[in-house]
Amino acid sequence: MLEDLAKPHTWKGIGISTGIGLASAVILALITAGLLLIVQGSMLRDISASLSGLSGSSQSGGMSDSGAETNFLQMLIIALVAGVSGEFSVEATSAAGSFGSVTVNAYLWLPVGLSGVALMIGAAFGVFLIARSGGPRDRWSVAINAALVGVCSALVYLIIAALLPSSIGTASGLASGTQVTLGGLTVRTVAMAFLLAGSGALGGYALAASTPDADNLFSAAWRWAHRARGAVRTVVESVVIY
Repeated sequence: MLEDLAKPHTWKGIGISTGIGLASAVILALITAGLLLIVQGSMLRDISASLSGLSGSSQSGGMSDSGAETNFLQMLIIALVAGVSGEFSVEATSAAGSFGSVTVNAYLWLPVGLSGVALMIGAAFGVFLIARSGGPRDRWSVAINAALVGVCSALVYLIIAALLPSSIGTASGLASGTQVTLGGLTVRTVAMAFLLAGSGALGGYALAASTPDADNLFSAAWRWAHRARGAVRTVVESVVIY
């Protein structure tokens, strides 16, 4: 195991797997962020119109433009964190007149999205490319290498999520002086990035060992799935359908 970890080839595989996984996640997150940015303007206008109708005045119940819009970089980080089913911390602070201000904290997350799936598949793809040309064969070495891919990816997500805390809206009228702040630097965000990248790398090593005759990751997965029998075949096909 120590000999495997001392080889430059091993660390090359870890670096390539992490790089391809993160690049794949960013590409799909860019598409998601662009769509969110397009939707954001119309969504805020709808909210403003709804509040105006409830209050009977366009000035007392609307959503002000100050701090309401999120820029593209923030949208990209939100898409990355949401894609791995990361946890968001939401803090809403509202003025309460003579009582000062009231702060409400909440946490939320979404299911794994396309960027999270891309992170996992990209990590598996990078590992598969290197493992076919002399990757580690010891099972503990494989497990440690996959864990290192997960750790590297989790550290990158940790840095990215640390940039997120920002104001996403300021309401006036019905919720006078309410400031909403969104953050993605949570334990769940880092843990999910580690699990997705690590499990992807582990799957890449497994496919490289079980289907060395395959040319790429996708053909390897296809061959392995069709060679599997019994309960394994049932589980694999059910996952594909899901």
